[in-house]
Amino acid sequence: MVSKSKQASRLHNFDDLEVNETPEAIRPSVGVPFYQEQIVLTGEAKQFRIVVERDIDAHGRYYGSTYYLVTPEIAEQLPDLVKLFKLHHAVGDLSGDCLIPESLSTGNRKSMWSISLSKILNENQSKNFYIHRNAEKQMYYAVEEDFGIEFMKPSMSFSELLNAAFKDRVISTFNHPVVERLTNQ
Repeated sequence: MVSKSKQASRLHNFDDLEVNETPEAIRPSVGVPFYQEQIVLTGEAKQFRIVVERDIDAHGRYYGSTYYLVTPEIAEQLPDLVKLFKLHHAVGDLSGDCLIPESLSTGNRKSMWSISLSKILNENQSKNFYIHRNAEKQMYYAVEEDFGIEFMKPSMSFSELLNAAFKDRVISTFNHPVVERLTNQ
């Protein structure tokens, strides 16, 4: 039995699905592969201040990230933790609506994962494509495909998707458990 995705189980109740079938509202974590599905960007994207917590398993291996929205008041007080992201509304032919995070932060050196994903998101508006990863080069690449599938329409608005994706993950106080963990308080 394949264990469930930690991030997906936080966002939804997927009791009957296995990881490889589990859609996630926010994808991917840096370096983590996309599900093998066709994706269309809706053209809707907005910038948000976000804290990213790296998910580490019991053996110390990275397996993804969890994203938290941060209120403006808190973001101003935590400049080292908060990063600027553009969240792109996308529709997958298997998983439906999702958000694809594009890092806009310039403080740290951007990885090839982030650079390649930004390029894909900016060059593939309103196209049907797959996003693949090249683990050796540590980057994503897009393959445009036309399987005769009509332009996939979103089933929810950007606002509805944002609320669903970040339902229990908004940092609005300094004593939020994630802030305490990341600042070692």
